[in-house]
Parts: sequence; C-alpha cells; structure tokens
Amino acid sequence: VFVESAVFEIDKKSLLDDDGDCRKRVWEFCGKNGWEAYDATSQVKIEKTYQECLKNKSASSTVIVKGPEWKYEIDVNSMTQTNIEHTDRKQRKIRFRRND
Repeated sequence: VFVESAVFEIDKKSLLDDDGDCRKRVWEFCGKNGWEAYDATSQVKIEKTYQECLKNKSASSTVIVKGPEWKYEIDVNSMTQTNIEHTDRKQRKIRFRRND
C-alpha cells in the first residue's frame, strides 16, 4: 500500500526552474497513443517532487498521482510511472519538455 507522504501546497518559489518560470516545463507519460501531458494537479505534484530532488539528493523521488481510472507512483529519478492499483503494475516512461 502506498501512502502519499507529503501534502503539496502550491509554493511558486519552489516550482521555479533555472530562469524563474514554473510554467516552462510540461510533464508527460508515454501512453498508448504517444506522449500525453498529465493534468494540472499532477503537473504541480510532479514538478514539486522534481525540484525537491534537485535541491536535496536525499529527498524522496516519488509521488502518487491520480489518473482518470488509477493511481500511479511517479519516480522522477528513474523517469517512470507505475500503476499501483492494477495487478500487473504496468510501468511507463515519463519525460518533461520545455513549454516555451
């Protein structure tokens, strides 16, 4: 059983990338029809986890997000998404792209 260990509050300073704009990165997973973007809530959670890992190497690299049907564990170190509710624990690649 996975429990989300942190409550995520939107703190724009912690979401900023190198040039100070938190909107320049879009997180995506490789779905059946190619790369698909996560919803806005998941974007914030994944980005916060990623930024924490950049600042602190011992920070957790995983976060749980809810999709339309399932919950997924996102690992920003291995860049994977794992379905934690389905018995086969399907794993997919994730990535981010710049949204310039």
